[in-house]
Amino acid sequence: MLSSQQSIRRTLPLAGLSVPALVLALAGSALAQTPTVPVAQVPDAVSQATLVGKPPQTQVLHFTVALPPADRTALQDYANRVSNPKDPLYRKFLKPTEVGDKFGPSAATVNTVTAYLKGKGFKIRLVNGSRLTFLADATVKSAETAFATTFGNFKRVAADDNVRPLFYANTTPLKLPETIAGKILTIDGGTNALKPRPAILTVTQTRSLYNTAPFYSTGFQGQGMKIGMVNYDGYRLSNVPLLYSQYGLPTPTGGVGKNITKVSISGFNGETQAAEGEGDLDIQMILGMAPLANLYIYDAPNTGPLATYTQQANDNLCDIISESWEYGISDANYISALHDLHLQMTAQGITYMSAAGDFGAIGRKTPYPHYDSEVLQIGGTIAQVDTNGKRTSEVTWSTVSGDASHLGGGGGWIGDDSSLNVRPPYQSTASPYNFGVRPDLNKRLFPDISFNAAGPNNGGAYYFYQDGTLSSGAVGTSFACPIFAGLLGVTVQKLENDGYFATGTGHRMGRLQDLIYQMKGDSNVYFDVTEGGIGPLPDGTLANAGAGWDFATGWGSMDMGAFEDTLIKTVGVSLVDTPADAAIYATSAPSVTYGTLAQGDASDLTTTDGLTYSVLSVKQTGVGQVAATEVSFSLQGDATTRRSATLKLALMSDSLTTEFIYLYNYTTGKYDLVKSLGGSGTMTSVSLALSESKYIQDNQVKVLARAIKPTRLGNVPFRITVDQATVTERVPTSS
Repeated sequence: MLSSQQSIRRTLPLAGLSVPALVLALAGSALAQTPTVPVAQVPDAVSQATLVGKPPQTQVLHFTVALPPADRTALQDYANRVSNPKDPLYRKFLKPTEVGDKFGPSAATVNTVTAYLKGKGFKIRLVNGSRLTFLADATVKSAETAFATTFGNFKRVAADDNVRPLFYANTTPLKLPETIAGKILTIDGGTNALKPRPAILTVTQTRSLYNTAPFYSTGFQGQGMKIGMVNYDGYRLSNVPLLYSQYGLPTPTGGVGKNITKVSISGFNGETQAAEGEGDLDIQMILGMAPLANLYIYDAPNTGPLATYTQQANDNLCDIISESWEYGISDANYISALHDLHLQMTAQGITYMSAAGDFGAIGRKTPYPHYDSEVLQIGGTIAQVDTNGKRTSEVTWSTVSGDASHLGGGGGWIGDDSSLNVRPPYQSTASPYNFGVRPDLNKRLFPDISFNAAGPNNGGAYYFYQDGTLSSGAVGTSFACPIFAGLLGVTVQKLENDGYFATGTGHRMGRLQDLIYQMKGDSNVYFDVTEGGIGPLPDGTLANAGAGWDFATGWGSMDMGAFEDTLIKTVGVSLVDTPADAAIYATSAPSVTYGTLAQGDASDLTTTDGLTYSVLSVKQTGVGQVAATEVSFSLQGDATTRRSATLKLALMSDSLTTEFIYLYNYTTGKYDLVKSLGGSGTMTSVSLALSESKYIQDNQVKVLARAIKPTRLGNVPFRITVDQATVTERVPTSS
């Protein structure tokens, strides 16, 4: 949720209210021929609006139809087991069609419903592989006939941040024949009444604050990770290159922005909509943390989240999805349909997270998805750092004197008595969770963890670009959620490199809450926020921060480096360091280079200790002074059990040079340039992950360190010096 500039809350109450007599009169012709079984009610917004006309009969409406799973209890059980590290089914993720085969409604049921709607003129656009939902389009004329209703254009009577000034909606409940309605859980898309409402550090400081900077500096910058985001707002992708330039972010393959994919739902395109800030900040917070990740923007119209979740679940593209929106939904069937899709995504291994809100612990009028057990809830803190990003303090993003009209992080519980709003397994008092907070309260408690969401005195949270200008005035857990999505993406990339995931199982983490709660607030992993509060809880007690889990910030913020290290230890992986054997110069591509007057030998390269190996540069025609040294490694581990290998190289050359590091690619037979940096006259250490498929063959690795001083900068020779060259292998302890 974004606040200060624009606060976004998606409100979609489906509980029926009385409808003005004028509206009912218009529905007469349709009601005469309709069966009496409702599948969706009149939006609440209609009772607070004036009818001003009708949409054109040819206008296309976009519907999402949800069907109940064959066995929701079994689906929930699978989601719990596949998420529990102690369970034999842990990370045995499914594909959408496998979810459907195990838990979904029958194909015959889907065919019956879709055939009926197609007979009424509907076009079926997408059937979820799980068969839990499908997307369908129809003209107003066809929808009025199928659902025995009429649609009207309405004008809002009073100011309401959650309702559009002008909107269309069904004037009476949507109805279907009993034989069809009995197979349907709910239908969404009959209105666009309700306006979404979302939830100052630099991205560089943030990586340091939450400790992914060591990963980032060694080449883990999101490559191979697929991160999604939910979007109902406008945005401008032209802002993205400005962010990359401002903070010197690495360029994705093909150029900045080529790693972004827009997934349009019902033809919605955020780049053509008014940009209110939420879309831009979500994009930039994710990419600021993981600039080389593949980002999927799920652009959706404001007709409800069922279509968005359906597309995400069926695509099954994303490893991680961030959502900075909340929904005011009261219809039990609609909520069940949303939960079913989250169960599908959990079963498929997708880590789904949501901003926990910006209005403290009270006044939670928009309950979903805060009480969905499958959705990780991210709360808000205020972090202060020094210029290097080191934490000087981190406290709760607090309300002022408990007044919820002043902004603050979201937490507590929702009073809704939905059958889904119950204590999830990871908040159980039983082993292995032993979660001791409010055992008397059978509700889903939140948040789970928290990250920076505002500056001191409610100042801006982060810098991001809006309309081409660097902005710093917004606050909200809408920052905290996508920030964590990007941090997690880089961390998962490092986990994969370090051998956390068994071969062939992919790198998805699934429902992360189970891991988070089983760590029980480990002080090595969590920064326990103990200052501040977010106001009174539903029972009148105060949601103040304190030791351990609390309603203000959950477990607090995370040290992602320690999180990664803790998980690696659980799979029994240890390190073996292998020293290098060095040659004086390289005689292979790129270009023949050489050096003279070698000093030192391979024994000097095992540590950074001042004992070095170096060669003196020589003149190369058309280039300048050039020096290079090839370092080769003979790895000692068993290639069949090796989890990963990382090169560490410390080198130094003249301040007028440019330094290049190449890895020999055994698949192409050529050296790949993997790192370049300016010579500084001081020793610089770099670490690089070694791809097993490209850079290791028969346990051999070859590295070329090269430095060039162009002729225009002088012809005085220089030395290239290597102080450490080692490869660290990760192999199972048992080996």
